[in-house]
Amino acid sequence: MATEPSPHRKTVMRQLLYQHIFFMNMNNMVLGLLCAAFTLFTFNVQDLTARTNITPIANDRIVSENSPSMTDDPNAAGDNIIGNYLVEHKGEKSKVKVFKNADGSYTAQVFWVQNRTEKDGSVRKDTKNPDKSLRNVDCDKILIFKGLKYDASAKAWGGASIYDPVRGINASLKAWFSDSKTLSLKGSKMGFSETVTWTRL
Repeated sequence: MATEPSPHRKTVMRQLLYQHIFFMNMNNMVLGLLCAAFTLFTFNVQDLTARTNITPIANDRIVSENSPSMTDDPNAAGDNIIGNYLVEHKGEKSKVKVFKNADGSYTAQVFWVQNRTEKDGSVRKDTKNPDKSLRNVDCDKILIFKGLKYDASAKAWGGASIYDPVRGINASLKAWFSDSKTLSLKGSKMGFSETVTWTRL
């Protein structure tokens, strides 16, 4: 038959049990604190990552909204018309250069034509020009307009005639940008008008 532990042994066992329970509780507390710390750390890392990922997008948006292509008005300055353009008109494709003259006006001249030569290999001429003295000009050297002036109050260009070498017609000209890449040119004659567009290269 098992003997009952002595009072002293019971006291020692009770103390050991209390110590064991205490250390178990302490371990649980430490484990709980570690879990809480890990949770807070994970949350902060995720939050930091999320904010880090958002920041470049916001910066890109700010740069985009302040970029010149969105804020500048191509009609705000006369020299904005200077440049090279692709022209597609009545089945003909050519390239035109607009440059500034010494008097501040602007001239446009063809410098490339897709179908430059005739079937016999000779260079095509400006044969439809109403000015007979210009009918021997090469097709890639034709002047489209000259003396064009900028009107700051209207934010447009005018005061000159535009020449259509396809039909051999001169008409009064008004020009403006529809957008940063598209120059609109309106030719008017005898109550009739037609608008064509050139694309900036």
